[in-house]
Amino acid sequence: VVGNLIAAKRPGLALHAAAEASRVLGRRVSVAFCGDGPEEPGLRRLATELRVPAHFVGRVTDPRPFYASIAAVLHPSRQES
Repeated sequence: VVGNLIAAKRPGLALHAAAEASRVLGRRVSVAFCGDGPEEPGLRRLATELRVPAHFVGRVTDPRPFYASIAAVLHPSRQES
């Protein structure tokens, strides 16, 4: 997840999707959050509850290295500018 960790961007959906993908695939799927914001504490709790490995790397100036290492993209935001 790249962006501000705010409710409108629905970052928690990434954790729910990873939990479901882990169940379906039979292996753990992790989520990386490249950004910061007020939703971070709740996301950390949710990741623990869902048993999803979550990595919070904070704000990044160049997310391309993260894109190069992923297997899937999820865009849960309701809208973007």
